Amino acid sequence: MADGQVVFGSSVQAVPGVPTQVGASPGNASATVNWSAPSSNGSPIASYTVTPYLNGVAQPATVVTGSPPAPSATVPGLASGTTYTFTVAATNAVGTSAQSGATGLVTPSPQPQGQWTAVQNMPFEAVSSILMDNGKFVFWDGWQQPQPSIVWDPATPATFTTINAPDSVFCDGAAQLPDGRIIVIGGYGGDRRLAPALAELGKRHGGRFDQIAERDGPAECVRVDDPDRRRAHRAAGS
Repeated sequence: MADGQVVFGSSVQAVPGVPTQVGASPGNASATVNWSAPSSNGSPIASYTVTPYLNGVAQPATVVTGSPPAPSATVPGLASGTTYTFTVAATNAVGTSAQSGATGLVTPSPQPQGQWTAVQNMPFEAVSSILMDNGKFVFWDGWQQPQPSIVWDPATPATFTTINAPDSVFCDGAAQLPDGRIIVIGGYGGDRRLAPALAELGKRHGGRFDQIAERDGPAECVRVDDPDRRRAHRAAGS
């Protein structure tokens, strides 16, 4: 090197190489994905992005961080019994690599204790419900006129059949009769001529739902006395 000459060294930085040897194994509504770390190309790898694909459509990704990030990840929130593939990309300060090749097909297993489905919208917030012996449910709300009630069949989960009750049933007890009908015993808010203490509890009557005809009707058990009021009367007379 000649006197007075200065030489600057530099290294070229680039996005990481593509992760290789990507594989996946099924889990409990999840999958574990592993890969071999690629070259960092002069800038440390900061994260990996693992993307599941369902029928070729990208699903929400899982990001792995760390110093360095581990070359594996558990991807949660997958639907059991559904087949996925996975790809992995590496990211450094320069940018993100291309996606790796896809894994083989992976099908997560169901949870041994059962699992939740996705949340489903319903016409209203049910106050009460009962399962009928035909496999359908009756749901009802309270304090509206007409009383909102629906029949719902899990076999057709997007379909709700409206069967309005004769009054606003609330605070109920329900049981299935031997002939398959459902009897609902509780209060209803249709009679405001009652004494204030009893009006707060509602008029003590029952309703009956016929799952064969899918309609509501009056109950044969007409009145259930309030035991607290009976005790109050006895105390007042003593």
